[in-house]
Amino acid sequence: MVCFCSSLHSASLSERVSHLDAVEKGRRDDYSKAVEQGRSDSDHVTGTLEQLAASVAELCALYRQTTMAMPHSPDSHQVAVFLTQLPLAGFQKGEEKFTTALTAFTKKQFFQVISICMLSSALECSTTMSERQLCLVV
Repeated sequence: MVCFCSSLHSASLSERVSHLDAVEKGRRDDYSKAVEQGRSDSDHVTGTLEQLAASVAELCALYRQTTMAMPHSPDSHQVAVFLTQLPLAGFQKGEEKFTTALTAFTKKQFFQVISICMLSSALECSTTMSERQLCLVV
């Protein structure tokens, strides 16, 4: 009876070991796939970082060209690259001059059109009421 139990025990252990081999093989396959996926992801991240580095280098080169073309003020140690780094007083004065000129031009055009309408209304708008309303709208 001892022999029979021992052979059953051996058979049971052999069966477990054979199942462990299959499970181990499956896990090794999963591990190999995970390692390959990790390599693929790493290559993708590396490529993306290289593209990012190239884009940043191009952007820096663009700003270097822009700053070389800008006149340097004698008292500034650092060249301003962005509009927010520049003094805005000159830009504001230019905007004010433009706004003043635009306002004067608009007033001139408006009063010229009104005077033309008034002169023409005295001559042309005396026939019907609808024509008078049209001239008043213009």
